[in-house]
Amino acid sequence: GFFGLTLNGEEPELKYPQGVSAPHFFGAHKIQEERDLHIVYHPLDVLRYAEDGYNALAILTPITREVLIELTELMDAKKITDLEFH
Repeated sequence: GFFGLTLNGEEPELKYPQGVSAPHFFGAHKIQEERDLHIVYHPLDVLRYAEDGYNALAILTPITREVLIELTELMDAKKITDLEFH
């Protein structure tokens, strides 16, 4: 996926190419099996946590039932049992 970060506090902070909608998650492709999952606020936080060896994921869309189902399916597929929010 591709997104841009705006500068100087512009809104929205994350920008996507025209015609591309935001994915639910950022960092899902890097999640390692059988490790705790850390949910963070911002995609840059995912990169920072990954540098320190943590499983990290940012939720980029509003948290709906569909998003929670996808998160649960991801956790089941990767055998993740613990979840932390930061």
